[in-house]
Amino acid sequence: IVERNLKIIGKNLDLLDSFFADHEDLFAWQRPRAGSIAFPGLLKGSVDEFCDELVKKAGVLLLPGTLYGKEYNSFRIGFGRNDMAVALKKLEEFIRDS
Repeated sequence: IVERNLKIIGKNLDLLDSFFADHEDLFAWQRPRAGSIAFPGLLKGSVDEFCDELVKKAGVLLLPGTLYGKEYNSFRIGFGRNDMAVALKKLEEFIRDS
């Protein structure tokens, strides 16, 4: 089970690295050293509005960092699941259409 999960996490981290490199004008990305959760920063606008619009328009749920404190204009993203490519495609479409 551990080997399977580490393989999924590694694959998803590569996808996230690529996605955030393509959008470094919108997000601050720091690859986590462990675990399957990251907190990328949103560089433009309100993270609360971003997460709200994203779930309503694209069906992608991200937890805004403001739930941890008003000063966190970031969001929680989990990447321990097999559907990361699908979620990133929806996020990409949302960004393109916004």
